[in-house]
Amino acid sequence: MAERQIDLVSGIAQVDTSTIIGSVTRNITVDAGITQVAASEVDGLGEVINTATGALQITDVSDVVGAGVRTVHTEPTSDITGDTANAPDGADSQIEYVAAFGSRNKYYPRLTGLLNNDYEGIYNVLSVGEVVSENGSDYTRSPSTAYNTYFKFRGSQIDIVVFNTTRSAWYVSTLSVSEFLNNSSTIEDGSLNQEILVSSSVTKPRGSEFDPIAAPDNLLNGVAERIVVDVETTLDTTPSLITGTAERKSTANGLIVTDITVDVVANIGRLATPE
Repeated sequence: MAERQIDLVSGIAQVDTSTIIGSVTRNITVDAGITQVAASEVDGLGEVINTATGALQITDVSDVVGAGVRTVHTEPTSDITGDTANAPDGADSQIEYVAAFGSRNKYYPRLTGLLNNDYEGIYNVLSVGEVVSENGSDYTRSPSTAYNTYFKFRGSQIDIVVFNTTRSAWYVSTLSVSEFLNNSSTIEDGSLNQEILVSSSVTKPRGSEFDPIAAPDNLLNGVAERIVVDVETTLDTTPSLITGTAERKSTANGLIVTDITVDVVANIGRLATPE
């Protein structure tokens, strides 16, 4: 009910239409958001999770063909302290005897400070010694129990420390891998590539501390590798359906109006004029 003001002129009532002058007040009730209570529908492809069931199937026993990698840790296997042979004198500044190749015994010469630094390094000892003599630019090899012979691998070459009977001194030279493995009686260009070490000798145990390694055949028993098959991996491309009540989030700049109540307050002026 609005407040009404009635103005009378000369006692005559105004029967014309009333005019409302003034402003109304609006009460706005706001809420945090609009809750959607109707079911939502999602058109398109949803996320698909593939689930495979069943036991893993082993279709066949795997075979491993080829040589495996075997790590061999060696310790000295022979007592060679009773037999001795000549070796290059370690008093020379270019030669130092060190422990190496799994042995704690300082039986192995290390060469340093040579003109050809490819010859530098630690040398192992051959089980059977030898000496060489010069034949032009080549070496002629002869087995010997009086002198040790030392070697090291360098790429496709073998460097050797050997006693040269032609010059009565210890030399370092090089030969091919095939000449070394085949015990060739001649080392091509042996004297051509040689470098002198020392003319004096010391006594060292003769031959190698290590017996040849006798390795049994490699046997692989059991399944080495398993191949897992029969797992369904095809993606499901059918549309996904979501049923139930979804919540819809509305983003707006300002207030979200969910309900409006209008209370009207007006001043009604009724003018009365004589009829």
